[in-house]
Amino acid sequence: AGTVCAGWLPVHGAAQSESPETLALLLSRGADLHARTKIEVTALHVAAFNGRLASTKLLVCRGADVHAQDKDGFTPLVNAQHRLTDCPCQTEDRLAEWGAVIAFLEKVTPMTAEERRAFAARSWALHVASKLLPVAETGDLETLAPLLECFSLDVDAADFDGAAASH
Repeated sequence: AGTVCAGWLPVHGAAQSESPETLALLLSRGADLHARTKIEVTALHVAAFNGRLASTKLLVCRGADVHAQDKDGFTPLVNAQHRLTDCPCQTEDRLAEWGAVIAFLEKVTPMTAEERRAFAARSWALHVASKLLPVAETGDLETLAPLLECFSLDVDAADFDGAAASH
């Protein structure tokens, strides 16, 4: 875990976690992806700062504002860059992907909102397909059922070949 700021909601905690599935479930249940903490941090700021690539993609595809600034004027991209290079809170978090988060945000930031959402949606769909397809192929309903709950908005996500879990 990390330091929790005043005003954090479950959506912020899920964006910090190593589980994009938790974040997907919260968003599918109506969590506010634009919610801000007392220091004006959004879930996208939190995901980027913590190097959570899948969560960053999910938030952008759902419409999170990549240009949102916290109370110090920092965007999610600046947060990720700071954490990777200058932050005194360096970590050995093997699951964090700051370089990939930075590259993703650098690519989508100059796009129009529609282009950004479409690009992120395709990237997120690939992540979802990589989780759903193997489980669907084995017929493991105990594992598949909770994944379908988490990914209820993305059950038709397809891989590079166009295969979805329903196939």
